[in-house]
Amino acid sequence: MKVFVTGGTGFIGSHVVKRLAAGAHDVTCLVRAGHPEEEIRRQGARIVVGDLGDREALGRG
Repeated sequence: MKVFVTGGTGFIGSHVVKRLAAGAHDVTCLVRAGHPEEEIRRQGARIVVGDLGDREALGRG
């Protein structure tokens, strides 16, 4: 299943990303510029840099 996660660098979101990626889901995570994304990449999720007000970034997700 394809899953788009916002808030993946936060406490709860990081655990959600980890569980989804471990379950072999296709995970894409929206990350604001300047926020750490290395851990999300290590878990196998794809990163889209932007925020919820950025329609172009949402379209890339």
